[in-house]
Amino acid sequence: MVSKLAGAWFLCLACSAPQASTYPSRSITIVVSSAPGGALDTVSRIVGNQLAKGLDTPVVIENRPGANASIGASAVARARPDGYTLLATSENALTIVPALMPDLPYDVRRDFTPISLLATLPMVVVASPSSGLRSLDSLLDTAKRSPGKLRFGSAGDASVHYVGMALLQKAAGISMMHVPYRAGPQAMNDVMAGNIDTMLLAPGPAEQQRKAGRMQALGVTSARRLDVMPDVPAVAEALPGYTFEAWFGLLAPAGLPADVQARLHAEVARVLALPEVSRQLAEAGIVATSCSPAEFARRIASERDQVLNTLRK
Repeated sequence: MVSKLAGAWFLCLACSAPQASTYPSRSITIVVSSAPGGALDTVSRIVGNQLAKGLDTPVVIENRPGANASIGASAVARARPDGYTLLATSENALTIVPALMPDLPYDVRRDFTPISLLATLPMVVVASPSSGLRSLDSLLDTAKRSPGKLRFGSAGDASVHYVGMALLQKAAGISMMHVPYRAGPQAMNDVMAGNIDTMLLAPGPAEQQRKAGRMQALGVTSARRLDVMPDVPAVAEALPGYTFEAWFGLLAPAGLPADVQARLHAEVARVLALPEVSRQLAEAGIVATSCSPAEFARRIASERDQVLNTLRK
């Protein structure tokens, strides 16, 4: 009797577990941990559209923003690990927020199966035209001569804007006054109005406002200059060794079968290698970037440690 029950149990388990040979058999939902219209949403929709073609199944984008991206992340952490609910999120939900808020309703190391990076997003150091800052050297010189005089904005301590600027201050040995806002656009508006001096901004809005004469672009945080704004130097040209990039990645709930993980990773890598995808993302200053699940897991862990070391008081 015991052997018959065991056999039946294994048979049920085999029938219920998704297999790459039959996966997917229905639509896939990608939960995006940000509001529509932002860089993460743009990446998710471009990649999701191509995944739907490659997997021959509908891919639904479901935006679930809020609480520093933890609402969307929490929802996927509780979902069934069957490959039909995925999470598209940023380093914010996976490294910054967990480093600052240990009591989150999810554990990045325990509750997710990494699939791949999707893209990296260098940032731009921008300044108000009324600040008098015309280059990164002028920002560094002013901050060294008058610690705390320059004011930089962010969307709060758990934002990519703050962490990137904290790393910049640490690398340059300077001090500026942090002015937190509820959201990045509010800080951007105050830079343009001259109420604060500087902040980090994504390349798309930075270039748009620069062309309109509302901002100065002082430097990009990638290792090299960006094709979308080739006249703006890399921060590393004035501050060797400094680089900083936001990034976006795709994950599934913990317990995803290895063959389904491999299938999803292969499809994502194929999509990100498509010239049309690279072109679409590059137009927004975003770089299509894939990696293995193991590499993705290592990046999450190492950057969380970096955030902890940078923000430790």
